[in-house]
Amino acid sequence: MDDTDDVVARWVRPGGQHVAQARTRVTARLRRLGVSVERLGDAEIMASELATNALRHGAGPVAVLAWPSDLGCVVVEVHDAGRTRPVLPSPIDPADVDAPAGSGWGLPMVTALARQRCGVAELPDGGKSVWFALPLSELFPPQPVLAGLVCARTWARSVLPAQGELRVRPQPSGLTAG
Repeated sequence: MDDTDDVVARWVRPGGQHVAQARTRVTARLRRLGVSVERLGDAEIMASELATNALRHGAGPVAVLAWPSDLGCVVVEVHDAGRTRPVLPSPIDPADVDAPAGSGWGLPMVTALARQRCGVAELPDGGKSVWFALPLSELFPPQPVLAGLVCARTWARSVLPAQGELRVRPQPSGLTAG
């Protein structure tokens, strides 16, 4: 697979209209990768939340990726150039969030829907990757294994657009991309 096949959307100057676009493209990609119909609704919610957070709390450019792992799951990542790092998996139970407050429920919900298979990885050129995984089979690797896989892939390449160009970094020795 070509490295660019994982990128479902990327914007140098992201705006609110891009959240719906990211959600639609992620859902289409996950459907092609074999994610069950039951999990596609959860994936839409989680992709929307991470894309919205990248716009609200991160910084452009933004890239959205969806890729299959050899570990029996699909990983969705949202990369942005912001320096703030959310806590994911969230230690907060969604039931403990004050819903009328209008915010603060998103990352606990992502954690619950992803069954703790989510996290944050630093990007080699600054910024971050916020990600979640969905199972393709009965075997679903634990969060630390997935975190290591995502970290290795983010350090193997940078997909944030620079002047509209996709950059792929050489893979550091000792790291393998899934």
